[in-house]
Amino acid sequence: MKGAIAALAALLFAAPARPNRLPPVERCGVDSSFAQFRTNLLGVIGRKDKAALMDLIADNVMTDFGGGEGKQAFVAKWGLDDAHPSTLWEELGTALAHGCAPAGDAYVSPSLIVQFPDQLDAFETLIALPGTRLRAAPDDRAAEIARLDWHVLKVVESVDVAPWSGVMMADGRKGYVRGDEVRSPLDYRATFEKRKGAWLLTSFVAGD
Repeated sequence: MKGAIAALAALLFAAPARPNRLPPVERCGVDSSFAQFRTNLLGVIGRKDKAALMDLIADNVMTDFGGGEGKQAFVAKWGLDDAHPSTLWEELGTALAHGCAPAGDAYVSPSLIVQFPDQLDAFETLIALPGTRLRAAPDDRAAEIARLDWHVLKVVESVDVAPWSGVMMADGRKGYVRGDEVRSPLDYRATFEKRKGAWLLTSFVAGD
């Protein structure tokens, strides 16, 4: 009897299983005003229209976790007044392409940071983008172990060969993935809030 009770207790209080995949979700489109805002923002990104973007971000937009905020700081951080092209447009476009989920009264893109399970360590986890190849060595010519699609990967090895990471799948298989084929839950994410009846970008930050 005691053995059965112990087994039941172990089952009830066992740690949640590590998820195998974590595809993005789209949970923000039901709000028609936000859907229109996002459409406008995507158009601005496509045109790389700095002036129009300034109308869509909050006056106190957060640019980092070190206290950086405000439109001037945003422009400076992303080099929007520089002669060379800014990486903002690609980063923001990528964030918007990977789902959206509510977080309190705000919406967040990508959805990953909202979906991310508590039992995983965000600093040790990567999510494989569709088509990512898990390889036997940190080399594009190495044997392919698996073709991945939003699979959850644990970083288990630091690799000196950029841009590779040594990782392990939820089923225990190990290999190497390219940094440009995976996404960290701590990569850039955008937060949107409705202020005085209008949606605005209120933060665009990476890290924790």
